[in-house]
Amino acid sequence: MNRRSFLRSSIAAGSAGLAAPLLRAVPPASQAKLIQLNGNENALGPAPTAREAIEKAITISNRYPFADAAKLTAQIAGRHGVSSESILLGNGSSEILRLAVQVLVKRDPLVITARPTYEAVGRQATALGIEVKQVPVAGDYSHDLRRMRQSAESHPGESLVYFCNPNNPTATLTSTQEIQDWVASAPDDTSFIVDEAYFDYVEDAQYSSLIPLALKKKNLLVARTFSKVYALAGLRIGYGVAHPETIDRISSLTRLNWNALALVAASASLRDPNFVQQSVRSNRESKLIVTDTLRELNLSFLPSHTNFIMHRLSGDIRDYIKRMKDHGVLVGRPFPPFDTYCRISLGLPSEMKQYAALMRMFRGKGWI
Repeated sequence: MNRRSFLRSSIAAGSAGLAAPLLRAVPPASQAKLIQLNGNENALGPAPTAREAIEKAITISNRYPFADAAKLTAQIAGRHGVSSESILLGNGSSEILRLAVQVLVKRDPLVITARPTYEAVGRQATALGIEVKQVPVAGDYSHDLRRMRQSAESHPGESLVYFCNPNNPTATLTSTQEIQDWVASAPDDTSFIVDEAYFDYVEDAQYSSLIPLALKKKNLLVARTFSKVYALAGLRIGYGVAHPETIDRISSLTRLNWNALALVAASASLRDPNFVQQSVRSNRESKLIVTDTLRELNLSFLPSHTNFIMHRLSGDIRDYIKRMKDHGVLVGRPFPPFDTYCRISLGLPSEMKQYAALMRMFRGKGWI
């Protein structure tokens, strides 16, 4: 049975059984009052429309969410101007990334990623016994496309190349035109995943999505998430966009891995464009507070196109993390080989003002 038949038959058959419960992301008591600037989350919280949808859906969360999954799939497809057969929902975009690794390389596989970058693809490959080639980012902190391409072309088997663009943790961009040119000309034994988790935060006119190309190339998948600008990280909902045949191959590995409340929250969020604009505005304001503070303190930072900033430290990163926590703020963990940098997520403007005051105090003590 293919994916289209599965969805149709599932909806026609109705719902029975239990849906996945909502797992509320409540910090431990020891962290409840901490300012959390370590997870690239949206501190605004879910949109009011999403909260309302969740409350209403609780009463029917004893039913399998086939109809809501089909509804959200169609809604996302309409938003991108594609068919529903080109969309695959996942339990967060991380699930989509892991499934793609299992499907897109088979013969003598090699997975190629940047270093540093988001680790889900590399970790999944390692768990499957697949060799991972980490290529250090270029001098401008973009993906080193030349060296990544050399790695793929010199490998005798199949290669899977992963791009997180904008990249996490550097917050920097890689030319979408250059990525597109490589994908368009690549042989069938080289596949690509483009992770656009932070797409909505980018304000660079040269940046664009690779979704249009993914509809034409069976060796390309684009991943998106509701965790960032839509503030649904704790509900776990994301999706992949690809050629229908590629989606069919990936979806064969998963069935019914949906959270009923996440589905309706995502659907409601898509109907609330004002919330996205509010999130972007809040992020822009918080970013300005941080960059002004870093300039004041003469601490260099990488250009950010996301909801976090990578900045340099003059002290030890581990000491800095501990001291920040001792003063009520959680910041990003170390990201080798960037051991002299810290990734700071952008919280509410009010939180970033507290962070700025703390940074000035740290400078006064000679800690940064």
